[in-house]
Amino acid sequence: MASTNLNLFESLPTELVILIVERVASYSLEDLVSVKLCSRFLNEVGNERSGYQKVTLVSFPTELTWTTNQHVVSFMNICIASKNLEALY
Repeated sequence: MASTNLNLFESLPTELVILIVERVASYSLEDLVSVKLCSRFLNEVGNERSGYQKVTLVSFPTELTWTTNQHVVSFMNICIASKNLEALY
């Protein structure tokens, strides 16, 4: 049943799916990660620049330390390049 639901989701227009993923990203970084793990299609949609522009960083560490993971730094750089307002300030 789960694969059928994903097939139905993937049959939606890509622009609509992008808007949905952007909305998810604007509410929760954890939920965005969960969406991206659902399928290759959703992972690709989740990697759109507009998604990184709208992702919320409320639960994200604001101060980088020497122990900060390189993936964290890379993610923040993508958000900054995407002109995410929370990442810029």
